[in-house]
Formats: sequence, structure tokens, C-alpha cells
Amino acid sequence: MKGQRGGVFSTPVYIVRSCAASYSQVLPDGVPTMQPSDLSQWIADRRVQRRMGRLSRTALETAFRCLSDAGSLAAIITATGYGFLDETEKFMQAFLECQEHLVPPTAFIQSTFNTIGAQLAHVKGMHVHNSTHVQGNVSLECAMFEGVGILQSAEEQQVLVGAFDERTPMLETMLGAMEQASAGEIGEGVAFFLLSNMCAGDAVEIRTMHFCPEELPREAALSWLEGVSGAVDRAHLYWVDDFEGELGYCTSLSAVAMHRITERLQPGDEGWLVNVGLRGTAAIQLRRVC
Repeated sequence: MKGQRGGVFSTPVYIVRSCAASYSQVLPDGVPTMQPSDLSQWIADRRVQRRMGRLSRTALETAFRCLSDAGSLAAIITATGYGFLDETEKFMQAFLECQEHLVPPTAFIQSTFNTIGAQLAHVKGMHVHNSTHVQGNVSLECAMFEGVGILQSAEEQQVLVGAFDERTPMLETMLGAMEQASAGEIGEGVAFFLLSNMCAGDAVEIRTMHFCPEELPREAALSWLEGVSGAVDRAHLYWVDDFEGELGYCTSLSAVAMHRITERLQPGDEGWLVNVGLRGTAAIQLRRVC
């Protein structure tokens, strides 16, 4: 298997805070949908809020909670599999209805993949490194890898990493046509993580990360992981797709799964989160240290 990367980091990196969007209701097909968010605590202008789509409001509210009392950041790194599909649909529909003439730019502006990173930087006044990863099922892992790389410094730093995706009728149609997931299996999710190279509070260490560019069956993925990291405690092995039964298929599912695992780990506990999909296989080892 070529193109593997990752390993143990020279400077320890910790998740000092993680937040995920709340789920308020269950759709008729049994998949939960994200709870509407109120940004009044951070953005007073209601007109600005009204111009934002549902995913923008939810992602920003989650990020703001994660940044509570965080201080300065070295970087804002976001990740998404499909981006702002609802805003993209609105823009394309308006473009077709006006027969390809000029259309209001709001939906287009809010449909770009880096919208959340830009909005966070603007609201917080942060002139720092800002990037977005769009790598299918391993988008979060790629963002985490970049964030960990930035923190390989002797200076005390913090990095915000987050992932987001939403469920829309267009996505249901697309994935159904590709037979990647049926409409009843499609979900959505948002989660953000505050990373630091200083252990503080109730922290979880990101001990190591490994990537393989191939979509591996479970047994092959386990053999690969044991080959690159040594013995793996299967009792503390978490597969991202095991969360699909509760939350549905979502390219940012690994972010929600990681948030839940960080809440589950007790002091001294270790665990592996393994994500297998079309864009490759990723494994992250976590350990509760504080």
C-alpha cells in the first residue's frame, strides 16, 4: 500500500475542548437532524444572521462554543465533504430561473467551501492561517494532520479544527443515484476541536495518526493498522461507520464520532478511531491524559 503517511509526533498535541452540534428531532426515516442555532450571543445583527444558511449558523455556533475563552489562535482549519449544498442549490436555481443573467450574489458567497473559516476570522478579527480541506470521508483527518503539523513548535499555540456537512434533497438524489447511500441513511453533522501543544484541563492527547490512500475492508484495515503501529487493543477500537446506524451516512461523521469518543474516554484510557471510505483509510489514536 503506497502513499502512507503519519506517525508519532515530536511535540505532543492535545484536544483541550470539543463541541458538536445538537440534534433536536428525528426525521421520518429515523435519521436525526441538527438543531437550529441562535447566534445572538456572538452576532448581534439579526440581518446578518438571516442571510446565513442553516449549516452556516450551526457550524458558527458550534465553533464559537469551542472557542469560549480560548484566546488567540495560530490557525483556523475547516473540513467538509460536500460544502454548503443548500446555498449551492439556491444559487443554481436562481441562475436557471433568470435564464443565466445576473443573480443576487448572496447564495454564491455563502456556498463556497471556506465560508465558515472566513466568517470565523471576520467575526473574531483573527488574521491567522486559514484553510479548508475537501477530501471526502477523510476531510477531518486531513485538517487534523495540518493542525498537528502547525503545533509542532516550541511556542505555546492553539489551532481550531472543525468539520461540517448537511443533508439536502439534492444530496439524497445524488448519493442514491450513485448507490453510495439510500435516502434513509443520509445524515449530517458538525463538530469542532480546539487543539493545543500544551496540556490543559480535561485534555485528550492525539498520540498518532496514520493514512492509507486505499479503501480497505475491516480486516485489511486492522492488519494495516497493526503493521504501522504495532498491537492494537480491539476493545478500544472504534469504526466511524458504526455510528451510521444512529446518525446516518455523512462525510463529516468522523468528526462527530471523535467528539463522542473524547467524551467517553476516562483518564488513562486509549482508543483508536478508524475511518474507511472512498478517499482512503485513516486512523487516529487518542488518550485521555488529564
